[in-house]
Amino acid sequence: MLTKIFYHFYNYKKSALNLISFILLAVVLVVLGLISNFTANSISVIFEVIMYPFKLISDLLRYLSLSGTVGNLISLIIFGLISLLPLILYVYQTLKSKHRVNIVSLVFYLIISILIGVIIYYLINPELITRPLDNFDYLKDILQIYLDYYRKTIQLGLIFITLIIVVLYLTYRFLVKTKQTSLNLFKAAKYLLVIQRLSYTILFIVTFYILPILIKSEVKGIADIQHGKGHMIFLIFIKYAFYYLITYLWFKILRNIHDLLTNYTQEILFEKENVVLFKKCSVLFLINFIANLTYQLIYNAYQLIFKNYIQNISLSFDFPLSSLVLTLVFYLLALWMHQSYEIYTENKLTI
Repeated sequence: MLTKIFYHFYNYKKSALNLISFILLAVVLVVLGLISNFTANSISVIFEVIMYPFKLISDLLRYLSLSGTVGNLISLIIFGLISLLPLILYVYQTLKSKHRVNIVSLVFYLIISILIGVIIYYLINPELITRPLDNFDYLKDILQIYLDYYRKTIQLGLIFITLIIVVLYLTYRFLVKTKQTSLNLFKAAKYLLVIQRLSYTILFIVTFYILPILIKSEVKGIADIQHGKGHMIFLIFIKYAFYYLITYLWFKILRNIHDLLTNYTQEILFEKENVVLFKKCSVLFLINFIANLTYQLIYNAYQLIFKNYIQNISLSFDFPLSSLVLTLVFYLLALWMHQSYEIYTENKLTI
């Protein structure tokens, strides 16, 4: 449902309402990112964003539990309902569809319910994670500065385990369905279309929520720099201008892939439109490759030229091999599709 909402906003060319909705959603995400309390300057902020709803729930439950006996009872009921929500939804869906209970699915939803309960419980009582150290006071004093990092590591680890289990379960469900029915290109396109929309949703959130958080964090860090602030502002501008260019290119790529998969789900295979879509993807990956090299060249060259005026120099180079490989792959697919289209057209005229 969430992926459909985001993709509905992405089709802003269809109507003015979609365009307005797209802009409003983007603005809301940017504002939420700028007013958030996240100060991370790496990809770990994504895990903190994932954990944010759990923190809100745990803060509410902690407030209710400390408000009195009635509040404590209400917090226990809400805690139980939220923890068992995945299991309740599965049982309800099974009863509604009148299907037999699948043991693997039941175990999966049970594990997810337990993990959600454990995550929320630990967030309500974060000291439980470090309670084993209470018996070693001397060790606890030594490690005091690392306790917050230790708690966060445990919490993020639980989130990561939950995501892995969800991915494994979805993979299992996909393999079971492919065993029950023969899988061809047109049926596989339906599954790939779900992945495409999920990828778009994640990219949308990263573009308008995660990146503003990272920009805000880096801008705040400029205050600690003794000299070369103007140069750092320029480097930050170059970095995030490149990031937004890359996300724009990926939006275009995902859009072309969506149109391609939509054609396949409608069993439209040998059409000139598919050839054009493959070529567009190849060109976009090539632009991605060139943009990546250009950004790294400018970023590193600027630091070397003004190294005497920059306090913290961070030179790095990463050859964008994946973009180059994808350029070649989509170009070869475009050639293969073009030849197949010509053969199909000739056979159709012959018949």
